[in-house]
Amino acid sequence: MQTSINDFHLRGFGPLGIAALLAGLTAPAFAQGSTERFLVSTTNDVGALDAALPVLTDTDLMAVGAGARPAPWFTVGHWFALADFAPRDVDGAALRGSVAAAGDLYMSFLSDDGGFLDGDLVRLDADGVFRVAVAEDQIALALGDAALDIDVDAFAFDGAVPGAPGLFGGGRLVFSLAADVDTAVLGPVQNGDVLALDESGVLTRLFAEDDVSDALALATGSSASIGDVHGLEVVSGEVWVAVQSPSEFDGAVLALGALARIVADEADLALGGEELDALIHLGPEQPLSLWLEGAVGGSNGRGVVQNGTPGGPALLVGAGAAGWFPTPELSGFGGLAVDMNDPLLTALLAGPSLPIYWLDSEGSLALPANVSSVGAGTGPGGGLGLTLQAVDLLSGRVSAPFRIVL
Repeated sequence: MQTSINDFHLRGFGPLGIAALLAGLTAPAFAQGSTERFLVSTTNDVGALDAALPVLTDTDLMAVGAGARPAPWFTVGHWFALADFAPRDVDGAALRGSVAAAGDLYMSFLSDDGGFLDGDLVRLDADGVFRVAVAEDQIALALGDAALDIDVDAFAFDGAVPGAPGLFGGGRLVFSLAADVDTAVLGPVQNGDVLALDESGVLTRLFAEDDVSDALALATGSSASIGDVHGLEVVSGEVWVAVQSPSEFDGAVLALGALARIVADEADLALGGEELDALIHLGPEQPLSLWLEGAVGGSNGRGVVQNGTPGGPALLVGAGAAGWFPTPELSGFGGLAVDMNDPLLTALLAGPSLPIYWLDSEGSLALPANVSSVGAGTGPGGGLGLTLQAVDLLSGRVSAPFRIVL
């Protein structure tokens, strides 16, 4: 069912009405683009790449790919919409499905943070809560000693089925460690090795660090050592990595194995040559981005939507109180991180028309955003703020939520 734009201009459109609207939208199939797209984080803070983007840090996950401006997808403001902390650095990230959504998004951190260890794999569950999915000591035990102090630097799921039981969804965990370690199972493990752990606890070494360096040499002619595997992904059974060095390739994506090649170079990703850290290969559905900058205490704040349907309408949802309203009938993030009975949201939906805006020819929208405490409510950490989220009304994609903390 395709809902027409006239259906949105209704008085008295309360929480039950928005549920009916969202249920009436059907998420279409997306055609695969001709270029590879990724969610990535960087080893260092990026700063402002251009005037159209905010200051980017090593905590942020950004949607990147050839021919597209980087789009901040999950930043510090997004963390505060769902948790009472934001990590100092996102070290690794992975999807256990094909869509960047609650229930399938996993992360690891550079250091212990928010009650999580740097060797834990933390999942954003389908109810919008971050929990330990695979504990550090479970991985350490597979290496031969549960007491080993390890840091998972990069990881991906190979052969996992979304929603399937088991730690790895019936597949296996492919990962790399941040530091060299001696293990009882594989002997010395280097931080450039790529390991695999299956559901039965069997651990194997897929590639040694020297194998990764050899792949780089085959793909580029460089004789330099890769130093460390920083990012990792498995695409159709093929392992792709981001490496620490040499500097001319540390912002690129390298495919390993017999068909070693550069899948995406630094120019493709348009991050100014910044060294990559977390690495997620995106499927045909691109994530809708919503972010705000300078929206509190100034006159030049802005709110931006990116990667929407060119020329299409987008609904902006705003609320003071945090909550969780699942949207299984839509694609994208998987839910609205708002209290559907929040007074601000109720007032917005009961007005003469819904807050719907037309995206430009690139699927983007930029609006002035100067936020006060009017309508503020309680967030996950107990403080006051406002949560915003976007819904692309033609594609049915929901953005990750962004919270302004007051």
